[in-house]
Amino acid sequence: MLIDQFNRIPEFPSTSPAELWALAAHAQVLCIPASRCLAQPGRELTGYFFLLKGGVQTFVPDAELKSSEKADLCHFYPGCAGARTTLTSQVLRIDSKRYEFLLTHGAADDARSDGIPDWLERFLTSDMMSQLPPNQWREVLKAFVVREYAAATPVLQSGDLAPYCCVLEQGHAVVHRDSTTLAHLGPGDFFGEDALIVEGRRNADVTSLEPVRLQCIDKKTFNTLLLNQLVQFVQGCANPRGTLLNIGSRPMSGAVPVTLDCLREQLAGFDPRLDYYITGGKRCERALCAFLFTQRGLRAYPLA
Repeated sequence: MLIDQFNRIPEFPSTSPAELWALAAHAQVLCIPASRCLAQPGRELTGYFFLLKGGVQTFVPDAELKSSEKADLCHFYPGCAGARTTLTSQVLRIDSKRYEFLLTHGAADDARSDGIPDWLERFLTSDMMSQLPPNQWREVLKAFVVREYAAATPVLQSGDLAPYCCVLEQGHAVVHRDSTTLAHLGPGDFFGEDALIVEGRRNADVTSLEPVRLQCIDKKTFNTLLLNQLVQFVQGCANPRGTLLNIGSRPMSGAVPVTLDCLREQLAGFDPRLDYYITGGKRCERALCAFLFTQRGLRAYPLA
């Protein structure tokens, strides 16, 4: 069975059966004839590859792998520049995000026997977190501080200082300004980062709709592990075909005007194939704009 093969992976010595079954849903066994190229140098594959049966020749490093029922299963890709089969082979492919998530979750102090919590999976597989390596996921998980609120209770209040941002673990909440609803929040949603980035006060209210449990990240951890890793200031437009966005109040020739307050509602209309460069406004506002783009999986670079 596929689960038996997972038990031969040395990185998963204490993984629960529920977690392995979740992983199996995102894995497949490939049957490949001899002398077939698995990975060509310079061309990246998605997923982790393990040899189950047969033989594989890897390049850079050069090695010849042959299957053994007694040996541990160690991935050969990623780790080599290229690979081809030397015999008719069976290769186990595991989805990259699932593999790295399970390694991270297995190392976390709050690992649970009933499988991966849905809220945590949603948070760690978001466009924002999937850009970071698993070792930084671990640091974020270690920094979580729990806060709990009853139903119909202010969670964040407009005008307050902002010492932390949050991931909603349990329950639902609403983001609003006075009586205007801006967004609904559910388990796995990340919020409260705007004021941290601009070093200002909260610009909206968040109120619980039912009892909620939050995992909070302090400002220092957020800046070190998230903001400084995901937002990189550049001196100019490296891509001549990139789109210049102006978040300032003064018009700028050749730049598309963008209103930062309404940006979240507009992000769905931006082309993910393009590079965006952000100018105008304050430095912290350009950082916030780039961070919001990154949360949607878009490439954006604030100009220094």
